[in-house]
Amino acid sequence: MATPPKPALHQIHFKTAPSPDDPSNANEFYLALGVATVAWGRLEGHFVACLRTAIQIAKDKRVGMKVPSRWEKRAKVWKDAFQLIPTLQPRQRDAIALLVGINDLAEDHNLMAHAIWDSFLPQTQLTIKIIGIKAKTRKPDSGVFRRTTISMEELAEFTGRANSLNLRLRPIHEFLVALLSGVRTPTTGL
Repeated sequence: MATPPKPALHQIHFKTAPSPDDPSNANEFYLALGVATVAWGRLEGHFVACLRTAIQIAKDKRVGMKVPSRWEKRAKVWKDAFQLIPTLQPRQRDAIALLVGINDLAEDHNLMAHAIWDSFLPQTQLTIKIIGIKAKTRKPDSGVFRRTTISMEELAEFTGRANSLNLRLRPIHEFLVALLSGVRTPTTGL
């Protein structure tokens, strides 16, 4: 039998944001973090709108009848819709490939959204220390903690990936709207 983990203390610095300890150009980091957050929000909103449309088209209990709130369940509904529903299958490959990219980005987003934010590292590129927290759903009151950092470069890369995925979602969105409205397009064949 596995030994339960021992309680651990994690050093947390109590600071406001912005903090008097921040570097003079910390506002650049906060701006980049805000842009990354909005880029994720736009991608997630676009994805949820497409998922709602796919559910409306499917009208199939195997897929589900509403958009789940948990990301993992949303991903399953998306995958099921494009695999099980014949009218959605022409975009299955693109939809599944897109989902892989969004899932990867969702992990990074969750790290940022649920982190314990620490202080900036004393280096030229703005980089901040964080403690990542991930709850273990099968074990109450337990979680995984990980010390890491987030840099300006990583925020820019995150924003770029979110924007790219959002643009890749557009043809799927247009396909779904055409199916829902019954518009004849080369990809729907209606």
